[in-house]
Amino acid sequence: MFSTGRSLVGIQHALCILDHGLRGLGGHHLAYNQLLAEKASSFEIVDIFADRSLKAEKYTNVHATLGPLRLHSLKARLKPLFEKMKPVQPFQPVPLEFRFMPEDRWEPTKISVLTVKRLRALELSWALYRLLRVRYAQVKNLHILFQDAGMDDLFCLETLQRCLQARAHTLTLHLVFRHIPERTCSRVTKPERFLKMLQRQGALSYVHMYTDTEELSAAYKSFVKLPGQFKTLPVPLLIEKRPADRSHGTFRLGMLGAPRMEKGFGCLPGLLGVLPTKVEGEEGKRPLELVVQMGTKEPSSETRAVTELLETHAQKAAANPDALKLHLLPGPLSADAYASYFAGLDCALVLHCTPKYAASSSGIFVEALHLGIPPIVFAGTWMGKCIQKATAEGLPIGLCVATLGEVPAAVQRIAAEQAIFSDAIAKYLVYDAWRFDSKLLAETMFGQPSGPVEGTSGAKAC
Repeated sequence: MFSTGRSLVGIQHALCILDHGLRGLGGHHLAYNQLLAEKASSFEIVDIFADRSLKAEKYTNVHATLGPLRLHSLKARLKPLFEKMKPVQPFQPVPLEFRFMPEDRWEPTKISVLTVKRLRALELSWALYRLLRVRYAQVKNLHILFQDAGMDDLFCLETLQRCLQARAHTLTLHLVFRHIPERTCSRVTKPERFLKMLQRQGALSYVHMYTDTEELSAAYKSFVKLPGQFKTLPVPLLIEKRPADRSHGTFRLGMLGAPRMEKGFGCLPGLLGVLPTKVEGEEGKRPLELVVQMGTKEPSSETRAVTELLETHAQKAAANPDALKLHLLPGPLSADAYASYFAGLDCALVLHCTPKYAASSSGIFVEALHLGIPPIVFAGTWMGKCIQKATAEGLPIGLCVATLGEVPAAVQRIAAEQAIFSDAIAKYLVYDAWRFDSKLLAETMFGQPSGPVEGTSGAKAC
């Protein structure tokens, strides 16, 4: 842990990563930032900042330092009030007829969401202002990366506009957008205003904007005309490849990662009654075992309801040898435990089911491919498009299902043709290698030095 109130002395090149989604000393967010710090070797120091206090004193990494911005103080006070304003609806299991629909419509501004975004933007502005005035005051070449950029980040940049422009000759800003434009501004502001904010920021030569899928890049380039912006970044591999443990003798079908409804956690109760208890494969019949990661720090009422249903089924299945085997993993898992369980899967359920995944990437999908595990996904998602493109090239790397009810048949097929899928995945990782190249990720963002911005004379210095 380090103090943000101390100035960096003698440092020429520094990278500051601001990540709203970093909530613990594990998971995809920290692994992504650490990998970026490792590959961006031109920086003398890399600071990773989370929105909240972490047990950073336990954090050790030769490539990066970790510290809190201590945001959300105002949001934390208002959150209980906003939670009471939400209507409570009983959980309804996802029906087998469920079909992924990619449409994402703009929702009218909600005062609670707008208030939270504005408050967070003010807190972020103050935190970033202090960093520029103190910690990075003497740094000659400073890069600031906004992970999962959203409206609060744009509000922050507009608040600090004159301050940032005064340092434009030593500053480069990177914004990575991971949701389509309509969703990024949804419930916060109208698309027209979001468009103008993007135009103002994107026209500045020290501001660089990216996405991590071709579909997102196309959506933003269609939404706003900004030449040279919205390059597509690779989705790096964040999990170590390790030998798979097959001593259990079962065919393991798994849903790992944070148990969230948008990632298909709500689909599991409906599948329990239709998944086969045994599958026919190259090694004969094997019992099917469903492996599910449980536990989250801030469970919703729906997540708690699904958890209770799964726990009840697991208790009943333990007493019935003919029932579907259900292995519930207590979570959150350590990085080593997560990688170990993942490597032991034969098939991965990546049933991301909200409209944003029509264009947004999935780290779990990429990890499954890296480990040679065929995934089952919904058609119409980004993951489904990747599978369909690869299959068209003769590389069946997974299966797409149109409805939830098609999952059992997909599981049976992958079990029967496991070697074919594994061979296709190995070839695909070579065929589409750029998509997972972490070195290319760093080069795309930091490979070119930034130049001074014209027309900044008279700007107020920080």
